[in-house]
Amino acid sequence: MGRSCFFTRFSWFILLFFFFFAPAAVQGETYSEKYGRFAGQPTDKQWTVKFNEDLLADSVAGNIYVTTDSQGRHRLNNEIAIYDKSVVVLPPAGGYIPGQTYYLFVDNGVQNTEMENIKTRLKTPFTIRTEADSAYEVRAASIQEKWAALKPAYSGSPYKTKPVVTAPYSSGSLHNAYLADAVNMTNFIRYLAYLPDDVVLNDEFSQDAQAASVLMGANNELSHYPAKPSDLDQSFYERGYLGASTSNIGAGYGSVISSIRGGYMSDADASNMDRVGHRRWILSPKLKEVGFGIAENADGYPYTAMKVIAPNMYVNNEPAYEYVAWPSETAFPSSFFPGEDPWSISLNGDIYDSSRLDEVAVTMTRSRDQKTWRFSDTDRSSGYFNIDTDSYGFLPYTIIFRPNSIEEYFPGDEYIITVSGLYKNSGEEAEITYKTRFFSLIE
Repeated sequence: MGRSCFFTRFSWFILLFFFFFAPAAVQGETYSEKYGRFAGQPTDKQWTVKFNEDLLADSVAGNIYVTTDSQGRHRLNNEIAIYDKSVVVLPPAGGYIPGQTYYLFVDNGVQNTEMENIKTRLKTPFTIRTEADSAYEVRAASIQEKWAALKPAYSGSPYKTKPVVTAPYSSGSLHNAYLADAVNMTNFIRYLAYLPDDVVLNDEFSQDAQAASVLMGANNELSHYPAKPSDLDQSFYERGYLGASTSNIGAGYGSVISSIRGGYMSDADASNMDRVGHRRWILSPKLKEVGFGIAENADGYPYTAMKVIAPNMYVNNEPAYEYVAWPSETAFPSSFFPGEDPWSISLNGDIYDSSRLDEVAVTMTRSRDQKTWRFSDTDRSSGYFNIDTDSYGFLPYTIIFRPNSIEEYFPGDEYIITVSGLYKNSGEEAEITYKTRFFSLIE
């Protein structure tokens, strides 16, 4: 990949050589290029600056260099090799320092053999990779690999047998491949959150969810507690009522998968953001089985259900965890987190004291420009903030925040999240800090 810019007679462009594998990191650098920055470069980074005409060798020395400051004052002792139309800038002895930002300059004193100068000065910041960069690349690659295994594959009608939402009512049934895609989406989302991605389909749950979808379609109403149509069989109604009251439910989503990804995991609307309850059920450490349903009303408007609550679910074993965050730390696909979605951090109640909330505060910092947002009960100037202690998903201590002024999370952008004012059940004060960097998932 490269970057080019053309001048009237004499132009340059930069050839970049990446020494690590991570499709997501390449996407991140694409975003960095847009802003003139190149993040995550190796300590032995070589720059090749290539021109469209032969160079006057004597003009190169002192006009192509690397500095530690943006003003070009503190130059490094980089060796430079000239090859007709290109210049290779070698790393300094011992290499660049991890985490340090440097600046590559190409001054307009560079000339061609006709002694014509380039017209514009180039300054390109670049940052050297750290151990955190390596962790990011590994995580981003593993997410991409998981997506390749779990991404939706079925493209036909959802219905094996089409449901009927008027008398005589029928639940219908969904294709196995359609249901498999929904389970896979559930498990991919859980993988993103560092949760076990071994949730399985329960056929009885799907029948409950399908009956719930039909019942909502019959009533033309989204409800966890739907009314009984007068001409509906009692046993059908009871099954639909059970499904609706134990499921995430949605209206207007064209597929079960879109209701999961764009509805339940988003929870960005005013009626759900204060608790992100749908999200918490999908991210529940105790979730083991799911079922799905979809049906349209008489006008073709769809209702969906995802059964997530099981009898005696509370006794299910759960993995060891300190907190469940969305977006999760290290690396996260930007396409799974639109700008309007709230962040959430669900703390393990066996570790953290959910009765001491007065001092809890969140600081969110964007690494590239150090833009900072602060959230607390006493300061909501940076955006939305709430702490919910209801037991959605058996995650009864959830911090929710959404910054103002972010319309999109761009690939390559890294955010540092710090939660302070926490107390452990032992009475000890605590703080949580983690980073996440967004990347472009190849879908």
